Order: sequence, then C-alpha cells, then structure tokens
Amino acid sequence: MVHSTISLHDMRERDEFCREQGRVFREQKKELIIAAERLVLRTIDFDLDVQLPYNKTLVAALKRLSKEKFTGFRLPELTKVAWCLVDEVLTTSLCLQYKPQYIAAGLSLSVLRF
Repeated sequence: MVHSTISLHDMRERDEFCREQGRVFREQKKELIIAAERLVLRTIDFDLDVQLPYNKTLVAALKRLSKEKFTGFRLPELTKVAWCLVDEVLTTSLCLQYKPQYIAAGLSLSVLRF
C-alpha cells in the first residue's frame, strides 16, 4: 500500500488558491446580479428622483435662526450640526416618506435643541 503525503506548504498553497478562486467567483456573481437588477429596472422604466433636504429651505432656515438672539450659535456651527443630521437622515427612509421641506424644518428644530 502506497501512502502519499502532502506537505504543509502544499496545503497552504491549495487553501490560498481556493480562497482566491472563491473571491473571484463572488465578485463575478455580484456583478452579474447588479447587471440583472439594472436590466429589470430599465425594463420597467423605473425612475426614482429623491429630493434631498440639502436645499435652500434648510440653508434659509439656518440663516434665519442664526440671526435670532435666543440661539447663541453662529451659522457655521448650526450648519455643521444640521449637515451631520442630514447625513443620518439619508440612512433612513424618511427622504422617501416626507417632503424635503418637512425634513429641513425638523432638522432646524433638532439643531436648536442640540
């Protein structure tokens, strides 16, 4: 009876090769899924236009609030906090549920409470 032995180095090379092939396969699969999704969206003539709250409404509200005596903040500080909140809002579905003016008004109020 003949026994063949595989060295530890050969096993590591084989494992590394399998990992690399798996990574390539997953990447190709991901690209194929994205292409199929785009085809489906194009076929059904899908068009999503989301109005973001980075508009004039938020800027105008912050300018108006910065002029008020009760805020105690300057416009750059208010804007920085508001932009951070907008970034957080964009990770939710609020931009799909409410008009950007409502989101801007809510963010302005949140900035005052911050």
